[in-house]
Amino acid sequence: MGQLSVGLMVKPPGKGDASYETYQDERGQTQCDVCTEGRYCEQGAAAPTLCAEGSYSDAQGNAAQGDCEPCTEGASCPIGSTAPVPCATGSFSNA
Repeated sequence: MGQLSVGLMVKPPGKGDASYETYQDERGQTQCDVCTEGRYCEQGAAAPTLCAEGSYSDAQGNAAQGDCEPCTEGASCPIGSTAPVPCATGSFSNA
């Protein structure tokens, strides 16, 4: 008899899965906390990571830096920004 080979396709975890978009910084917990605005949480995160300088996020549950939006022209976005900060009178940004 011939052999039958079966390949399993396993979907890699990603945004929307329970282990992404959350973190837990305490031992012995049964649930993870949702990542807050201005941050993202990769799989297995013990703490949120701040959105990089030049980007922001006003949403919760980001899973990667790519979920943080680029800063807009006429504004600046310091690390961990939740919204662009408009440039002051007499200054500009071409982000």
